Amino acid sequence: MNVVERIKNTAKSRSMTIKDLSLRAGIGPQTIYNWRDRNPQTETLQKVADILNVSVDYLLGNTDEATPIKKDRIKVNPAEVKVLNKIETAGLNEKQLEQLDSYLDFITSDFIKRVEDDLNK
Repeated sequence: MNVVERIKNTAKSRSMTIKDLSLRAGIGPQTIYNWRDRNPQTETLQKVADILNVSVDYLLGNTDEATPIKKDRIKVNPAEVKVLNKIETAGLNEKQLEQLDSYLDFITSDFIKRVEDDLNK
């Protein structure tokens, strides 16, 4: 199934026509049909996916899982990414991962926060 068929089927399952979808996305109805012969612009395809509440990967046929991952579900800052990359590449065994988990529980515990608060007074 190509991207246009996926969009048509998904829109239909949401009681929407291609015309309705196009209007909501701020594009001409012919734009979606043109995607049979050429690749859609990323931003435009993302708008369509958002309106249909599916992922771009679903529309492109890269997955059969229609539900998108919520963008705000997991927020990770650069320092956290750095730590996660270190953990991923460290090759830790199960016991080491459990110890790391315990250590993380300890340093994020209320006790530590109270001690830090007392030190900062």
